[in-house]
Amino acid sequence: MLRKKLLWCRDRIKKSSKVVGLGLVIFALAFRLELYPYNEMKKHASDVSIAAITEGRTIIPSASLPYVSSVIDDTLLRLRLGSSLENVGETPIIIVDTHDVNAYALPDGRIVVTLGILAKVKKLPHLAGILGHEMGHLENKDFRDQVVLQSVLIAVCLLAAFKFGILMGLALTPIVYLINRLFQRQCEYRADDKAVEMLVGAGYNKSDFATFLGTRISQESYIPPLDDIRELSRSHPVVYKRALRILSTR
Repeated sequence: MLRKKLLWCRDRIKKSSKVVGLGLVIFALAFRLELYPYNEMKKHASDVSIAAITEGRTIIPSASLPYVSSVIDDTLLRLRLGSSLENVGETPIIIVDTHDVNAYALPDGRIVVTLGILAKVKKLPHLAGILGHEMGHLENKDFRDQVVLQSVLIAVCLLAAFKFGILMGLALTPIVYLINRLFQRQCEYRADDKAVEMLVGAGYNKSDFATFLGTRISQESYIPPLDDIRELSRSHPVVYKRALRILSTR
């Protein structure tokens, strides 16, 4: 009886893997040939993000903050000269009037920084680290990879539901959610790696950025292993772990 069930499962897995493989090939070709509306998705996602970020808030023109804008432009230029990225200095920066301490890389190549995070900046390496991290997201094409991953995961759930029943598709949903969150956290680490690469190349002290992450941005305490368990459902790693990782890189 057990042998029959194992053979049945093996047969199902073989058939499913062929369908998944064919689907991935078709998706890859469509993406490569730009049949997949990726550019439209980038624009739409950026517009939606800007609308959500600026809801009830004001975008501050560069002319209103000439000194801040000048420092940002100089920092971007220094990062560009110290790295292999040619378009770092050409990245449009949007400053939003809010106390939220955050920065965002939009899929269309713009970077949003808030007055809240700029108020936390005490040294140029702090600002360089913030901009470098968001540039890392753009350079790594994290939005594109996120679109591909989500499409594949949705396809797997639908295929499982079609092949093995709706309950199997529903059972995979939390697993898909955790995989997606894991990928998002890895994107944050990769963006930090790119930021460190640019900081070192531009002559900034990466330790200053790590300290900024650990003490300036976050006021929360890190309590292992409880926070490690909570982290499983978060899109960002615990900020202290990011800081320690930056300090440990060469």
